Amino acid sequence: MPELDNPSNNFSENGTLSSTADTTPSPAPQTSNTGDQKQPKNKNLKRIMIIASAIVLLFVGIFAIYGLKLTSGLARSGKIKSQNSASNTLYKSITNSLDEMKENGYNVNGYYIISSDDKKDWNLPDNFSKEFFTDRLDYIFSDNKKLDWFAVIEQSEVTYIANSTSWKSDIIGLMPIYNDDSTSYAVEGPSHDYIHFYESRTILSDDEKISITKLYDDAKNKVEQKAKSSN
Repeated sequence: MPELDNPSNNFSENGTLSSTADTTPSPAPQTSNTGDQKQPKNKNLKRIMIIASAIVLLFVGIFAIYGLKLTSGLARSGKIKSQNSASNTLYKSITNSLDEMKENGYNVNGYYIISSDDKKDWNLPDNFSKEFFTDRLDYIFSDNKKLDWFAVIEQSEVTYIANSTSWKSDIIGLMPIYNDDSTSYAVEGPSHDYIHFYESRTILSDDEKISITKLYDDAKNKVEQKAKSSN
């Protein structure tokens, strides 16, 4: 029986001989298009996420800049208040020092300027001892040595003080005093757009720098005019 020796022949269930070569081939698997359909959706999702991230970063940057400006402004305001407080203390200390000088027979009358820098003292009266004055001031307010300052004196009265940590700094403390003949004195310190000069309120441009050196020059000119008119 030669058919049994052929491995390609098999018996069917009804006993008939069948060949594996005659079997009907199964249909080829169909390729699914699901991946192609998802790809555009994934791209759109990525684009949306990129745009959303960019918007979030933009707002974070804006708030960071605003926060930095706010913090800087608060810090500056705090420094100015500190310098104003120092000017207030200087006013009281200089007034007390002048009173002690008067009690000790020194002349404190006239129109003049006393300063932390001896070179900026102007028109000090005869028989005025800067050494005695400094000794009394250091005793009353020792922190005056840490400041650059000047004070305007009118007939033994302190009428204007400006101080800072440096002659070039724009963080300035003031101590203007209200007088009957003054129209623009105030206890406010310098702000963004204005500052009280000696006997005047001057508007400053945004890019204009202020310093006590500039205030000193302005005050000296005005006090000099007063000194001349009083003679």
